[in-house]
Amino acid sequence: MMSGHLSTGKGSPTMLSTVLLATSLAVTGAAPAAAADGARLIVNKLSQKCLTAAFGGSTVTQAGCDSGEDLQRWELLDGAEESHVRIRNLATGYCLTVHGEENGQVVHGGDCDAEARNVWKFQHKGDEWWELRVLSTDKCLDLHADSKADGAVIQQWGCNWGFNDNQTWMLL
Repeated sequence: MMSGHLSTGKGSPTMLSTVLLATSLAVTGAAPAAAADGARLIVNKLSQKCLTAAFGGSTVTQAGCDSGEDLQRWELLDGAEESHVRIRNLATGYCLTVHGEENGQVVHGGDCDAEARNVWKFQHKGDEWWELRVLSTDKCLDLHADSKADGAVIQQWGCNWGFNDNQTWMLL
C-alpha cells in the first residue's frame, strides 16, 4: 500500500467500509466504525454537506447530510490500479464521472466502466480528510464557488494540494 493513497487491492468490488478500515489502519492506526452495507456519505470540509446524486445521470450536487438517503450513499469499487477506485452511488448505480478536461466541468453520474473519467485517486490530507482526483485529468473533486448552499454543483478543478477546503472530503 502506498502511503497517502487510498488502497483497495485488486479483485472483486470492494465496499467502502473495507477500504476505509484498511486505509485507516495503515495511515492513522485506528479503524472507523463500519456501515452495515458498506455505503458511506462523502462530506465536504467547507460546507459540511454531502455529495448527492440525481437519477438519470444528472449533475452531482451537495445537500444536507441524511444517512438514510441512498442518493447520498456511495461505495468504492476497485479500479485497474491499487490506489484507483470508482465511486458508485447506492441509489442510482451510477459512478462519479467527469467528461472533458477543463476546470469547471461538472461531475455527474455515469456508467461504472473502467474509463479514466470514472476512476478516482484518494490523496490523504490529514486526519480523516481526503482529496479526490479524477484519473483522466488529475484534477480534484471541487465544490463550486465555495458554496454552502444545498444544490451547489460539484465540479473538477485544478488541485490546490489540500489548501482549499472546497476540495477536501471525509468519508463517513
